[in-house]
Amino acid sequence: MQVISGVSLPAYWISNLASDIIKTYIPIFVILILTAIFELQYDGVWQLLMLYPIAIVPFTYITSFFFTGDTVAQIMTLFMHFLVGGILPLVIFVLQNIPNTANLGDSMRWWFTFIPTFCIGEGIIFSSTYQLLNISRIGLAARGKDVN
Repeated sequence: MQVISGVSLPAYWISNLASDIIKTYIPIFVILILTAIFELQYDGVWQLLMLYPIAIVPFTYITSFFFTGDTVAQIMTLFMHFLVGGILPLVIFVLQNIPNTANLGDSMRWWFTFIPTFCIGEGIIFSSTYQLLNISRIGLAARGKDVN
């Protein structure tokens, strides 16, 4: 429809990208307001949240090309973000705190950094638990385990 009316394809896609990024900031601002209301202090998380729309919208555009139907794309994208952004950071956190799997957890942390949702989940978990991780690592170092 836009091509028939004279809109160029780059202008169409750039305007869609810009509007999607702007619309993504609405829930981000709600999250930031709620964290201020409830006085939650997570170091650096607000910077992650402000960068998230710029990363997730192009990532979603790219992953949409893996699917032929829009319903399947939507369901699979939501499922992937739930697993990679919600469950996987928790699994990696647990692995990092178990002496026998600490090195695996440390290396797995970097395997998924190309997915913006993982970076958000990992950033929130790390920001809220880094003191616990430090205590765990001091205990591992005292036992002579090789943990970097």
